[in-house]
Amino acid sequence: MRTAFAFILSDYTIALNYLENQSLTIKLNLDNYQSHLADIQQKYTTSDLKFLEKFSESEFYGKKYQRQVEVDYAILSPRLTGVAKSQ
Repeated sequence: MRTAFAFILSDYTIALNYLENQSLTIKLNLDNYQSHLADIQQKYTTSDLKFLEKFSESEFYGKKYQRQVEVDYAILSPRLTGVAKSQ
C-alpha cells in the first residue's frame, strides 16, 4: 500500500515539476517574442504590426496561459508539501 502511494506521490511531483517548467517556458517564449517583435518594429517602421502585438499582450493568448499555469501551480504545490509532511 505504501509503495503504491510512493509511486503516486512520485508521479505527482514529476507532474508538478513539469507544470513549473511549462510556466518558465511560456514566460521565456513570450519574452523572446516581444524582443523579436521590437526588432521587427524597428526594422519596418512604416508597417502596421499591431496584429503581432496582440498575441503577447492580449489576455486571450500568452498572458492568459501564463497566468493559468502559475495559478494551477500555486494551487497544487502546497498540497504536495502537505502530503509530504504527513508521511
